[in-house]
Amino acid sequence: MHKTKVYVIFHSSGLDHRGSWDSSDIKQKVVMNEEILEELEKRCEGVEFTGRINLIDEERMDLVSRSHYGITEEEKKFQVETSNITRKRAEFALKNIRNLRESLDGILIFGPPSDELVSIGLPIISVFPMWGTWMASFDFKKYKEKKFYFLFYLL
Repeated sequence: MHKTKVYVIFHSSGLDHRGSWDSSDIKQKVVMNEEILEELEKRCEGVEFTGRINLIDEERMDLVSRSHYGITEEEKKFQVETSNITRKRAEFALKNIRNLRESLDGILIFGPPSDELVSIGLPIISVFPMWGTWMASFDFKKYKEKKFYFLFYLL
């Protein structure tokens, strides 16, 4: 029996609103993306979730997100390094998906999908919290002829 194989990409852990909430209680308020994936795995017998690439280095992002007031040259350099890490991880994930394309049935991304990811042509499920901000600028019409699904969740 063929298992459905879905490549998983985490655009973040789910901690997208660090600046809005106190760091001591953010993990109590946010349903982490890993928790959502665990629930999906329980409910989706016959599906193999592979990849699990984390695009964001959460420890670095926590430092970057808290340094937006009066940013120093050192903090700017740190932000650039953090962005480069994310870019390299995204490039790795894209290369990996392209290499595995024939054996994959789809992509599950927690967060906004890149145009490059959509261009691969595999069905995509994009998981994002209802209060997320990327949807405001997302052009749904652009993906009209694509196999693209959105899964929104509430806290």
